[in-house]
Amino acid sequence: MVKKILSAVLTLALGVGSGFLLWLVAMDGTEKLKEKNASLPDEPQNIYEGFYYEGLGNSEKIAYEQIMTEIMEMPKKIKVPVLDEEGLSEVFEAILYDNPELFFLSENCKSETSSFGSCYFIPEYTMNLYEYDEQLAELEKIRDAVKEKTANLSDSYEKELFIHDFVVDTCEYVDKTGGTYSSAYGCLVNGKASCEGYAKAVKYLLDEEGIENYLAVGTTEGEKPEEPTGHAWNIVKINDGYYHLDATWDDPEGDAEEIISYAYFNVTDDDISETHTVEERFLGRCTDNKENYYVKNSIYFTEYTSSVRSAITSELATQTRLGNNSMSFRMGSEQALKDAEEALFEMNGVYSILLSADMMTEESLKLDEIMYMVDDKHGIITLWDFIA
Repeated sequence: MVKKILSAVLTLALGVGSGFLLWLVAMDGTEKLKEKNASLPDEPQNIYEGFYYEGLGNSEKIAYEQIMTEIMEMPKKIKVPVLDEEGLSEVFEAILYDNPELFFLSENCKSETSSFGSCYFIPEYTMNLYEYDEQLAELEKIRDAVKEKTANLSDSYEKELFIHDFVVDTCEYVDKTGGTYSSAYGCLVNGKASCEGYAKAVKYLLDEEGIENYLAVGTTEGEKPEEPTGHAWNIVKINDGYYHLDATWDDPEGDAEEIISYAYFNVTDDDISETHTVEERFLGRCTDNKENYYVKNSIYFTEYTSSVRSAITSELATQTRLGNNSMSFRMGSEQALKDAEEALFEMNGVYSILLSADMMTEESLKLDEIMYMVDDKHGIITLWDFIA
């Protein structure tokens, strides 16, 4: 009787053990089958045109494509080619900088490798799908309002100018990073953003206009010269030329905080490098200045002469007719700037300009007082508060 019981127990144990082994084999086969069915392409499809995407290697491009294919569903993980930490970081940077509408992604990412050797991208989300849909609708409402305004503008330069002014008017710079502060949503909807938020907002709106552009990154001088701070701005292609565009640094502070600056509107590599330390990969394209704000509007002068005085008068009258209570012009050298300052403010020549402009427009101008500001670094003189 005992022998029979022991035999039965042994048989049961062997059966259970065999079943467990069979289950392990089956599960192993199932997982391998899943991974085989989820195999990755051997070559990238090259279906994206982003600046950062174009700079990736083949494996990184495949990872970018796989992530972009699935990310809108907010999955827990996405299968990608096996990448080292640097490669994964490059892919994630490319996705964040090429696609400012993906503001539901946090700025952290990681990967994991399965026991079968497969690599997975593990995203982190700052909101759920429902929250994202609501916030995206808010952002798109602003986008549509901007597009309605730009629909009748003549060319890409005029659209870029409108977007630049809109972003500067809409947003207040805050010295905070991460989350909404570093997003197009934070800039355009919340109205508070870091330089990255400004740059992503500009990119988002320019993308919607079909204007080629991308984010540039580097550093600028911080409060302590020995401690530079990270910075982001845009590079924009306008009429076959590339230009640096920094909306953050064109958003003024202090006494003239309502006056939009154009010191960084479509400038060259040499111009931007005077105040920004630019990564090498962004240099070499921006060499022409014909779409620079001051050159384009014929208010860039190499010396101060009577014809320049006439041009300033005409520009002041034009801005008055447009309802703008400010105008600026740029002198091309330190000596030219000094001569203009002396003639306009030390010798009071600005008041004869006001009188002449007053006769050219139906608006009444202040003939005995005016606010002005001199930007020595860029050679820019700004006049404002001249409409009575």
